Amino acid sequence: MTLYQCLLEKNPCLLAGRALTPRGIVVHSTGANNPTLKRYVQPHAAQTQGMARLLPDPKALTRQELLSLLGVNTGGNDWNRPVSPAVCVHGFVGRRSDGTVAAVQTLPWDVRCWGCGSGPKGSYNASHIQFEICEDGMEDPAYLETAWDTAADLCADLCRKFSIPVTAIRSHAESYRDGYASNHGDPDHWFRRFGKTMDQFRADVEKALGQSQTQPAVAAAVQKRFSFSDETMAYLQRYRYAAALLEKLANKP
Repeated sequence: MTLYQCLLEKNPCLLAGRALTPRGIVVHSTGANNPTLKRYVQPHAAQTQGMARLLPDPKALTRQELLSLLGVNTGGNDWNRPVSPAVCVHGFVGRRSDGTVAAVQTLPWDVRCWGCGSGPKGSYNASHIQFEICEDGMEDPAYLETAWDTAADLCADLCRKFSIPVTAIRSHAESYRDGYASNHGDPDHWFRRFGKTMDQFRADVEKALGQSQTQPAVAAAVQKRFSFSDETMAYLQRYRYAAALLEKLANKP
């Protein structure tokens, strides 16, 4: 997974800055035929911070570098501004300017988003990290597969970071049925077109978590054998198949 950061500094949700202690994740899809990240995510004209590549290898990015990666939205309808109705999520999964799929963090993970509305029991906005998968015309199984894998990797990373159980990953549709969101059907309606379910998505998050759980002794052996820095080890262990890779490196003749 490639994960960028482009904090939406002009969105009123970030400006409100209400604290969040993440206890779950809500997965959305955008409901519009536009799979590009640039449709929703742009650095504003004067932005100088909150722009970076976070994974796999962290690096600060300039505004021009980030625009080159995301593409330029010439329609003025991105979310780095006051949006009506008021809405903001923690991130997006979609296509970069070169057509490949990546994720972008758009709010600090510990800031409350305006993502799923409310239900009779309250709102997961008060407890859940939330992100959107940018829909296409829902006719391309290859795009969904790649976006699905990226979203699963993002969830796995967040589950590790905040000790979130995989069972606390919900779609917007499930969140509504739970009583903590407005009445939406995403992304279940898209998944169903290709015979997929949220239970399968959660299983893939479990798989991503399992594949990345390296035994400490194996990691230590690899670091000692190849004299890798702590930064290099951190990079390797964020790889989706880190456990298998490090096992091979540890036992390489």
